[in-house]
Amino acid sequence: MTNFLQQGWNIDSVRKDSKTIISKISIGWRNFRKQGVWTSIDERILPDFTVSSFPASADFAKSSQEWSDFVFDSSYSIKRAIEDPVSLGFNAEPNFSLSLCVETERNIEGFIDENHPSSIIYKNAWNGADLVLGIWRGLSTRIEKVVHIREVPSGDEEYVKYSFLLRSSNAKAWVGGSEGIRPWDGKTTASVDLYNTQAFVSLGDSKIRGVLIKNPVCWWYDEQGEIIRHNIKVNFELLSDGETVRCTKFIPRQLILNAFSDGSYLRTDITFVPDADPETKSMDFWTQRSVAGQTWTQLSTGNGNGASASNTSGYIRMRSDTTTNRFNLLNRANFFFDTSSLSGLVTSCLLKYYIFSSSNPSPFWSSSLNIYGSSSTNTTVPTTSDFQAVQSTPLATEITSGSVNSAGYNTFTMNAAGRAAVNTSGLSRFVSILSTYDLDVATPTWASNVTHFYRNYYAEQGSSFSPELEVTTVPIVNTAHPAFMLLLT
Repeated sequence: MTNFLQQGWNIDSVRKDSKTIISKISIGWRNFRKQGVWTSIDERILPDFTVSSFPASADFAKSSQEWSDFVFDSSYSIKRAIEDPVSLGFNAEPNFSLSLCVETERNIEGFIDENHPSSIIYKNAWNGADLVLGIWRGLSTRIEKVVHIREVPSGDEEYVKYSFLLRSSNAKAWVGGSEGIRPWDGKTTASVDLYNTQAFVSLGDSKIRGVLIKNPVCWWYDEQGEIIRHNIKVNFELLSDGETVRCTKFIPRQLILNAFSDGSYLRTDITFVPDADPETKSMDFWTQRSVAGQTWTQLSTGNGNGASASNTSGYIRMRSDTTTNRFNLLNRANFFFDTSSLSGLVTSCLLKYYIFSSSNPSPFWSSSLNIYGSSSTNTTVPTTSDFQAVQSTPLATEITSGSVNSAGYNTFTMNAAGRAAVNTSGLSRFVSILSTYDLDVATPTWASNVTHFYRNYYAEQGSSFSPELEVTTVPIVNTAHPAFMLLLT
């Protein structure tokens, strides 16, 4: 059976499921038949932010201001086959490429939405607004570009603006007369406003494909769960390179105010504390490697030989040997929190623990602190193998040695990887280390028998000194009974 696919670029409003309405920039390919059966498509985004499955592949930006690259591939165009039967649809362009870059205020690392693994969230890419990129598949293939406004933007301008860039050097395809109006014919620096209508934005002559925009809108849920929808203006400008289009959406500030008065954005804050000894569901504990005459690589990458969860305090520590350029002790702090009661999307996460003493033997060593994950499977009883279970990706913003509080709590703001490491079905396992040197990042300058440490309390010291994990989540709710408001553009 011949495989026909229909193509078309657009920005459109689509209901993804019972919970989510999304706005999409798309070049859609509708699969009608292939070998007599429907094509099976997996839209889940892989850990490296790629998707590679017919009829499109995607390489999403790791951070919000980077370019995302997409390739749509087909040998047939059902539209061409219908309107020009002689061609039988064989004129569609294979390996059709498109790049997308969103002009956000901040360059934020993205993380895959665990509740919708076909989407990547770039939290707070603008003040009070998130960027969501993803791919939606089924009978068509679309690229998501969602701006989720969670707070009323600052300022008093009539319009709040969000812009993005589209670029395609090989954007050639047949265009029929029903594809909409043409604001320009490819003249660089030309621009046009679109409101309450659709338009084809051409990148060149009649053989150069551009973007089909379908009546751009914004919307939100009111208190009864009904969608309130309004048309918005979009300006399109063809840039001087002749192949990049800047698209700027103009959101009336009054509509944002109306949305927030109609609904609410519900956030849930929960603080977790590990169990004190005897542990039942979680734990905090120290691990160490203590071996004389070690090179720094041997010490920081070797196996542990000590661990305990019963002490009121412990060390994040390293010590040099009396033998030249050798070291003999390295300690790490471990914090395993039971976060199985959580649900929804983790939007922010803070980990803090109490340091009450330190030693920084200048000018030899002065290390920063940071949080890393743990591959340990232990729950309430540590083993020496937990020492080498520390993982290599930083999960938080580092606290430099000069900023460490040696008489109180030190709070680490978790990054996208750290938020993704919060386990809503079990233990969230974290390790704090001397991040300037540990994991063989750098070799400390040797001096005989020198110790550098931060001494921290564990839960056994009491509730006023316990480590804490503060997690903020956005619940996933049925839109028929809305607990939060979305303004997506």
